[in-house]
Amino acid sequence: MRKTPVVVALLSIFFACRSNNNGDDDNGGGDAGSGSGGFVTIQQVQDPSMAPGTAVNLQNVVVTAVDTFGTRVGDFWVEEPEGGPFSGVLIFPPSAALTTVASLVPGDVVTITGGEKDEFALSGSDADPTGRTDTEVEQITGGMMTIKMTSSGTVPAPATVDLNTIGQLYDPSQADTNGGGSAFNAAWQMWEGVLVTATNVDAFGAPKKFGSGGADQWSLDISGDAELEGSLTDITQSNIAVDTCLGTLTGVVDYFYQFLIYPRSSSDFSTGGTGCVFENAANGSAYCTDGKDNDGNGFTDCADLGCEVGANAYLGTSCVGTGTATCGCSANEAVGSGAAALQAVTGTAKPAMVLNSVVVSAVSKSGFWIADNATAASGHGGFVFTSSAPPATAVIGATMTVQGLGERFGSGAQTEPELEDPTVIGTPTTGATLVPATPALATATDITMGAPWVGSLVSFSGPFLITTVTTHDITMTNGTTSFTMADTAFPTFGGVTPVVGHCYTSLIGVMDLFQQTRTVNPRMASDMPAATTGTMVGATACL
Repeated sequence: MRKTPVVVALLSIFFACRSNNNGDDDNGGGDAGSGSGGFVTIQQVQDPSMAPGTAVNLQNVVVTAVDTFGTRVGDFWVEEPEGGPFSGVLIFPPSAALTTVASLVPGDVVTITGGEKDEFALSGSDADPTGRTDTEVEQITGGMMTIKMTSSGTVPAPATVDLNTIGQLYDPSQADTNGGGSAFNAAWQMWEGVLVTATNVDAFGAPKKFGSGGADQWSLDISGDAELEGSLTDITQSNIAVDTCLGTLTGVVDYFYQFLIYPRSSSDFSTGGTGCVFENAANGSAYCTDGKDNDGNGFTDCADLGCEVGANAYLGTSCVGTGTATCGCSANEAVGSGAAALQAVTGTAKPAMVLNSVVVSAVSKSGFWIADNATAASGHGGFVFTSSAPPATAVIGATMTVQGLGERFGSGAQTEPELEDPTVIGTPTTGATLVPATPALATATDITMGAPWVGSLVSFSGPFLITTVTTHDITMTNGTTSFTMADTAFPTFGGVTPVVGHCYTSLIGVMDLFQQTRTVNPRMASDMPAATTGTMVGATACL
């Protein structure tokens, strides 16, 4: 499986699964079992002593999961019938085998010939800094992989794993150089490719999209310093929120930048667990000060962002708005920082932050934009991600204090400053009069030069000719600069259907970034004057 890493300045966009539909396979002949010397076990494939590129034939192994969900399909997992550590592996088949793969179901017994071992990892600027890889079996170079179903069998019973115990092995000081430490890595790697099950799993947030945000590109953090990812089934309708206790979680284990569990259907996970131990304000005195990693996320007490931020942050009320940090875990927070500090977050870091006295500049169905002041300025805006409808207090012109985790969200050449797992502290005030900035259109809409303007309210003088209309965005030009207007903050543009060849006389909106495109997002009809009456000026008169 391949998921999009949230890192700065990636050179390309990756997807939830490595595509099997691009014809990259080499079907140029060769014996199906050439160079194999017979069959091997999956345990032998998982053994580091077998070098990548070694021929692999597997006999009578059991299918445990098949990827038929979403746009990137075709991968499947197999296990030795007896199960256990090191007994599973991901099969990455060639395009020619996809029809066969699509007919497989868990429990099918298959024989695979013409494969070879691969230790997959990205290289170059996108390389995994930990040096970890994902063991796979792919088509042998110069040969052809064959997949033959030999009988129907029984899926091996999922191995029981204790995610809290694994998470407690994580060493934050070795996060980038050794992926959390050798003990942590070893505890996960023995289950790589294996069907596992766990109980009382803490979900640290709601499902969040990554990559292009397709149906199979949603994930959330869980105990074990791992992620539950919806690559094989829809997890967006699961009612999972911050500190939801999953009573059960079953799925195959994979690795891409971090360890992942893929449930195969909605029946593989359930909410309503009662045995989770949450490190948060509700349990602050019990779990945020006891020197233990109670929820198995790799962090202890005030280093644990469950104590630091979130719906039940362990933050004393006397800290709020004072610019000091004297209460509970708040000593670790960037108290008094604003959207400018949010824009300064780099890499994969997710620092806990308290953004004091920020002003809401626009609202969407999954969050809201903020600025440091009512008068917009470059480098002083950002987005607060709530995953579902934002709180009722998040209205345009509201001034509030909000805490959460700062991050750079997205992939590719640019990412956007975002605050996730937010909590509004205290009662916001309302009524601030917003004053948009007036940057040069070409600068603010450029993918690189426009980066500091993300989250800022801007105003552009037209006229702007509409050249392309799609469901949620419009391409416009002033004759020299083309740019995109999106309906993220004003759904369906208030019901007005734009028409190619017509124009707007001016435009106000909050700047954003979506799939490597700078967008201007109007908030109301008055932000796009020509649409208020539905009578737009013709193209000739417009330009």
